[in-house]
Amino acid sequence: MLASLLLSAGLLLAPAAQAADAVQWDFATQGVQGWHLTHDVQMQQEDDGLIIRANEDTVMLWTLPARTEVDGMTLRALGEGTTPISLVWHATGDAENAFRQFPTVIDDDGELAIGLSDLPNFPGSIDRFGFKLPAGATILFQSLALTETHDSDRLGLWWQSFWTFDAISMRTINFLWGPRLASSQASLDTMYQTEPAGGWTANWLFYGAALMGGIAGGWLLWNGKRALGITVILWTLGGVWLVYDVRMSAELLHNAWVEHAQWVVAPDDKRTLRDSDDAFRVLEALPPLLGEEPYALLSTEGFSSNFFRYATYPALPVTASGAQAGLRHWVVFHRADVTVGSGGLVGRTGPLTGPGEIVERFSPHSFLFRVTQP
Repeated sequence: MLASLLLSAGLLLAPAAQAADAVQWDFATQGVQGWHLTHDVQMQQEDDGLIIRANEDTVMLWTLPARTEVDGMTLRALGEGTTPISLVWHATGDAENAFRQFPTVIDDDGELAIGLSDLPNFPGSIDRFGFKLPAGATILFQSLALTETHDSDRLGLWWQSFWTFDAISMRTINFLWGPRLASSQASLDTMYQTEPAGGWTANWLFYGAALMGGIAGGWLLWNGKRALGITVILWTLGGVWLVYDVRMSAELLHNAWVEHAQWVVAPDDKRTLRDSDDAFRVLEALPPLLGEEPYALLSTEGFSSNFFRYATYPALPVTASGAQAGLRHWVVFHRADVTVGSGGLVGRTGPLTGPGEIVERFSPHSFLFRVTQP
């Protein structure tokens, strides 16, 4: 009960921190005028952005006002599948050609947000920023925003991030991040989406409180005030333990409440579980539909085929494209690039199957397809 009350208080009383000043670029209206590209690229202007096709490794750099202070980045862009890129920047005061990089990826989610202040080699003050594109990359760039958080917002960010909880995932059985303190709005927004988590550990607050209590109690003991010294030490350690226990208990209660709302009491067609979205709802529905035959699996990279193997046994998934020919059932899971045409399933590279029909649709991009004419 105490943990629930403190959780509610933490969320309700958290001051709203605002992302501060931002420098922005709109590729749909501004193109790349003002950017420097190290190699020629193919460009195609669209209503919603600029398509750039890199024939060779290319760095594109945006020249910023001198000593631009930034701590976060939001890039709206779409790649063909998962496209590796690198963030590139030049720190104010560095040698002219001393650029730094950070590898990341662009996918079909449409948005890449990164707390730059969490990167180990990001200086904060820069005068150029951009991207390194690998040869063959095709990316629709839409907009870029670089943000800075005001110093006056730091306290609110620390409070909000302290009460921001990590979601249960596969590693939770062995490891929890515990409370974190974000120094920027971008860091808070992306805190548990990265490894390691954004911000810095709040454990130092507890270690510091315990250390100060120990020093105060030790000083009292040194001066002959034995009872008071022991009392200070014990109360400090007990208080630190209690606050930490309340914070971590609140996280467990929060996650239990989320799972109850999203899985236990949710309608059958809306149930989701943890970070797997609707995967377990799909896995429940598949066994009676598949029988014992092997089936082709076209799945998102973020969800292991082993889960399908366990759930649908003795029907086993086949993921190798060379071995999928001739299979009657095709399970498509979270693949927006796979569609159904009059001739069957169609992927990025062309037809995948002969004509057939959708046996069961689980979501817009997840369904079971049965081939009727090989």
